[in-house]
Amino acid sequence: MLKSISIRDYVIVEALDLEFNNGLTVFTGETGAGKSILIDALSLALGGRADATAIRHGATRSEVCATFDITGYVELKTSLEEMGLTAMDEESTCILRRLVDSQGKSRAFINGSSVTLAQLKEVSQFLINIHGQHAHQTLQQSGTQRQLLDNFAGHQELVKNVMSSYRDWQEALSRWQDWQLRSTTLAQDEDRLKEVIRELEECVVAPEHWLEFNEQHSRLTHAQQVLHLNQQALDILGEGRDSALEKLEKALSLLQDMPYEDAKLKPSIDLLNSSVIQVDEVITGLRHFLHSIEIDDQKLTQLDQQMAKLMQSARRFRLNPEELWQYLAERREELAAMELLSDGDALEKDMYLAKEHYLQLAQQLTQSRQQAAKRLSQLVTQTLSDLAMGEGAFVIELNPLEEPSLQGLEQILFKISAHAKQSPQEIAKVASGGELSRISLAIQTALSHTANVPTLIFDEVDTGIGGRVAQIVGRLLKELGRSFQVLCVTHLPQVASCGDHHLRVMKRAESDNVVSHVEVLSTQQRVEEIARMLGGIDITATTLKHAKEMLQTAS
Repeated sequence: MLKSISIRDYVIVEALDLEFNNGLTVFTGETGAGKSILIDALSLALGGRADATAIRHGATRSEVCATFDITGYVELKTSLEEMGLTAMDEESTCILRRLVDSQGKSRAFINGSSVTLAQLKEVSQFLINIHGQHAHQTLQQSGTQRQLLDNFAGHQELVKNVMSSYRDWQEALSRWQDWQLRSTTLAQDEDRLKEVIRELEECVVAPEHWLEFNEQHSRLTHAQQVLHLNQQALDILGEGRDSALEKLEKALSLLQDMPYEDAKLKPSIDLLNSSVIQVDEVITGLRHFLHSIEIDDQKLTQLDQQMAKLMQSARRFRLNPEELWQYLAERREELAAMELLSDGDALEKDMYLAKEHYLQLAQQLTQSRQQAAKRLSQLVTQTLSDLAMGEGAFVIELNPLEEPSLQGLEQILFKISAHAKQSPQEIAKVASGGELSRISLAIQTALSHTANVPTLIFDEVDTGIGGRVAQIVGRLLKELGRSFQVLCVTHLPQVASCGDHHLRVMKRAESDNVVSHVEVLSTQQRVEEIARMLGGIDITATTLKHAKEMLQTAS
């Protein structure tokens, strides 16, 4: 259950630390005081949408921290252990923390460790269910009605399997339909692709061999020219008449035959001697290179033909020559897919098998929905009777769809009749705003009985009701508080008087800002707050007496 919440600089809340107990806790206060802001802050800690506009004016960031007692919740503890998030000192405590900066960026933490938003939401689903104040506004939507029934039935895994099998069926159907559309031209398309592939396979060069291919073609293309130039250089340096080496050796001999040694000439003689040695090494290197030059006219012809085809294909497909390898791989994949399409019988068989699998799962889902619809209808009808909605009935219809869908074989419709002799009508057509609020509350109450979380939050779900019905709503919430920790934001004194604990939210001006504060009410303060909710500005002795009687009756 929720043990405490700490809020810093959130909307109009500067600093707030609250502790919570078992049973029903009610939040009351003037309109705009910030009652629902507390629920919004808690939603943020649970993984709700982060927004920079939620930061209190003048602050640089918002922070919300919620602490939970998870004693006995084995599944949640297991999930935390798998994430490596178990608290070392208090294994029965789970702390969720969320920070939002001025840029709207948020950070999330569980038990002090940084986590992703997905991880935060995964843990949060074990802790709290929040029933928002506008739940009845979406109750008229078919998608909402289907989701409520599925939540009550608890067959979410089956719903996922139905959706997955539907997608598989549609993909198989698409492949078969594609074959039907293309079957007349399929053979021609296959022949065209095969011709393209043959053309590319004759010339294409793999990327890892592209550089080597170009170098080899260049060497063979210029082999004769290279051979001629190198031979000329060799003749000039050492093999021709009056070669450079011969002249250098002759000059060196003349200087070495001097009648006496002159120290001034020694550097020049040494350099000349070194030049003779280096030129001789160059000549040796050139001879080795000449012997390595490959003259292969047949190989050159083959490479020339391959290069010509490469350039021709590159122009045809408007690609660079080195990109043709990837293009060939893509055409091979296309041909493989086309050859698969060419087997229409196999595609049709795959389609019908996928459809059969989907229908089996969808029919299981239909049966589960039918059973859940019967139970939920009975629970809601009984609750609506308690909420003074006459002797009518709440009915959930499963109407077969003309075509199977991602969500199953039927449309879910919530209907209601005002009395036993009236045929049920869609709630979207016959229910008033107040009736929708009561229907929504009745459904949420029924769903709450199947909840596997310790804490339920009702944010002004009593909108549009009053009088004796409001008193019944308060008793329903109090009854839920015997099994769950229930937090309820309310504007009705009948509901507030049923609380086991009462918190009052106030708004007051401080310096240049308006801030929200929360105080835990004593018994006498509760009487005064209920009286305010009953009588408004002028609170009389009669109003106080009435408030005291309401609290005594509800206790």
